[in-house]
Amino acid sequence: MKVLLVNTSERIGGAAIATHRLMRALNNYSTVVSLPDRFRNKLNFIMERAEIFTTNRFSRRNLWALDTAAWGYDITKLPEFREADIVHLNWINQGMISLPVIGKILESGKSIVWTLHDMWPFTGICHHAESCTGWLTGCGDCPQLRYPADGDLSAKVFKNKVKAYAKGRLHVVACSQWLADLAKRSTLFKENKIYC
Repeated sequence: MKVLLVNTSERIGGAAIATHRLMRALNNYSTVVSLPDRFRNKLNFIMERAEIFTTNRFSRRNLWALDTAAWGYDITKLPEFREADIVHLNWINQGMISLPVIGKILESGKSIVWTLHDMWPFTGICHHAESCTGWLTGCGDCPQLRYPADGDLSAKVFKNKVKAYAKGRLHVVACSQWLADLAKRSTLFKENKIYC
């Protein structure tokens, strides 16, 4: 059995450390590969930051607290993806994987595990919703945007997540009971079992 572990960074951040530990535990059953096109990866990162920056009318407010997954690398084209029996998603933001690619991953028919390291997979655009409960009903009027509105970027991305996630089933694993309890309330994960 081959497992493909997917994370934005191999060594930087808590999700990277957890993914690296899992890779060591899986030993010969997991694959680590760097994405081949460094220029394209940087461009994806810049495009996503630019979208958030312009949406906030050139304010840096929450520039690093939000992600859209509008751009990303198509890992389904990698031989490591084709050879994998299980694809394990971790923290895949900042231009790593787009929502359309998540849809393609789910359509592949492979077993897909997604370990939650924050709230982003079940909110519109934020990694931590704080006191906002908009993610329960589809987002919009996002308090983390400079100019919130009903059909703002958070609502658009939430709809894109609904569309992508409808293409298959996930095995969702949360890093804490708190995160698992939140994920269980999510309309985005209503068809998926949540593990802690």
